[in-house]
Amino acid sequence: MSTSQSWGGDVSHDAFEGTVSLPDEVSALSNGEEVTVEVLPVVDQGVVQTEDAGFLWNDAYTNLYLAFSVDGEIVNGYTIAESAAGITTGAADGGGDTGGGEEGDDKTPPKERDEDTLPKTDVEDAKDAEPLATTGSPVIGLIAAGAAIAAGGGAAAYLARRKKNGNEVDEAANSES
Repeated sequence: MSTSQSWGGDVSHDAFEGTVSLPDEVSALSNGEEVTVEVLPVVDQGVVQTEDAGFLWNDAYTNLYLAFSVDGEIVNGYTIAESAAGITTGAADGGGDTGGGEEGDDKTPPKERDEDTLPKTDVEDAKDAEPLATTGSPVIGLIAAGAAIAAGGGAAAYLARRKKNGNEVDEAANSES
């Protein structure tokens, strides 16, 4: 995955999300109901404009997620990789150019940006990406473990929401009678 941006502002996003296949996507719950659990790779990309230290910034980002859906509704996601590239597009105050000289802009972009103005990921508690193993089995094990954990939690949240909504419908029906 990569994100690049030229000084002219041209942005290039590149991500290969791959495919994920699980042995059995239909799960039977303790009450006998069957739900479909899917693990989907999702790519999110875009450009955000921010102001920091008196400069306008063009920040491009590309994010790769594993999304977990239960019966077609995405219930959870996990960030696998993030990539960002940012350039300054000029001074926020117009550079102080009065048109009366050739001395140029006296502002120099800062070497470090404020954390508040860097591109944000949609996922809370995202962790810094670390290199994955280059052999297939540890990566597959990692994905399978994450899928099992997230699918279980996602299914529990989905069922709790369905039970709550079902109870509200039952209460409404009882109050009308």
